[in-house]
Amino acid sequence: MPKTTKIALAAFITFFMAPIIGGVMGFINAGSALLAHWPASFIMA
Repeated sequence: MPKTTKIALAAFITFFMAPIIGGVMGFINAGSALLAHWPASFIMA
């Protein structure tokens, strides 16, 4: 696998896993009340 592909995949995983995992964990913790605040959390993450 080319080095540039590895770097691109690492960046993709880094920048998209954090907000998605934050949303899932927040939903488990706060329930459906989180859905109103999740877009702001997604942008900050």
